Amino acid sequence: MRNIRFGIRIVLVLLLFLISAFIMGLLKIMIRLFNHDLADKVIFKFVKPFCLVLNKICGIRLQIEGQENIPEKNGFLVVGNHYSYIEAFCTMSIVPAVPVSKEEIKSWPVFGLAARIGGTVFVNRDKGGVSGRYIESLVQTLKKNINIIFFPEGTTTDGTYLKRFKSALFVVANRLKVPVLPTVSTVVSIEGKAVPQDKRDMIAWYGGVPFIPHITQVLKYRYVELKFKIGKPVIPEYDDTSLNERRAFAVRIQTYMDSMLRSIDPLYKGIINDPK
Repeated sequence: MRNIRFGIRIVLVLLLFLISAFIMGLLKIMIRLFNHDLADKVIFKFVKPFCLVLNKICGIRLQIEGQENIPEKNGFLVVGNHYSYIEAFCTMSIVPAVPVSKEEIKSWPVFGLAARIGGTVFVNRDKGGVSGRYIESLVQTLKKNINIIFFPEGTTTDGTYLKRFKSALFVVANRLKVPVLPTVSTVVSIEGKAVPQDKRDMIAWYGGVPFIPHITQVLKYRYVELKFKIGKPVIPEYDDTSLNERRAFAVRIQTYMDSMLRSIDPLYKGIINDPK
């Protein structure tokens, strides 16, 4: 039964990405002939329904707390803890946003094409996210009233702790004085059974585990339940030419998200500010 479930889901996921890429790509090309910014805004409207359908196909169920904290006006920065690819899509099904992602994803078949059409902002991690090119790209995206989501840990974990937050991309929100919306999530259960700490890798994708075997296993589960908590938006106000002030703001958001995680995840351990 699990193999049949996987077969059906992988076909549906591929169809969803292919059909979405075709429709959105064609629409984007047509609208860009008249108005470049309008094309991006129209495609942004597809993000939330796309992710909702993806959740349904993959059997993802969500418990959500704090939806009233989502700003009414778009054009803000969403940040979250990062332990998988699942919580990224789930977050975007709650708060529509285009992701910041590593440039390697551009070359992925089907998924890379869909990401480019959907407005993903790609960053070369080797060159550093603080470069003027990336900051300006993100600023222009926010100015179009398109939300951006990124994960300041810069990598995935098993979800039971927070790593040191990178401060560079918070600069974008500071320069425009738009809200930073903290969000956190955790795995509640797989097929109705709680996930013990030593089994977090059943959902969490970290430590160099190959992607294909991991997602194959995830798509075999009947359903997975995640819990999300959305915090109150924070409007930054600091001197972003000062490295110390940039880092202080990142620590402020990290501390807030730490308290949020403690309230929803009994297995959460806390902050690990390693020097790396």
